[in-house]
Amino acid sequence: MSDARELPNRYKNSSKNMTPNIDRLSLIVCILIGIISFPLLSEETEKIFPGQGDSLALFFLIIFIPIIATTIGKTITRIRVS
Repeated sequence: MSDARELPNRYKNSSKNMTPNIDRLSLIVCILIGIISFPLLSEETEKIFPGQGDSLALFFLIIFIPIIATTIGKTITRIRVS
């Protein structure tokens, strides 16, 4: 456990304490936004694809939430480093 490694695609900067907490926080916030927006997304996709709104909205959220959260976490980390 003492062998701590850097997060992937992060720059090493010994003057600041880099933790994965930023990534965790951005993921939690994105998940909460996804939960809140699920009914609206489901309703809108139901208009386009009748009978499949819930499953398509869930699929889109499962795919896009981690991508968006990772992008936000990387951006905040790069801003903190520079």
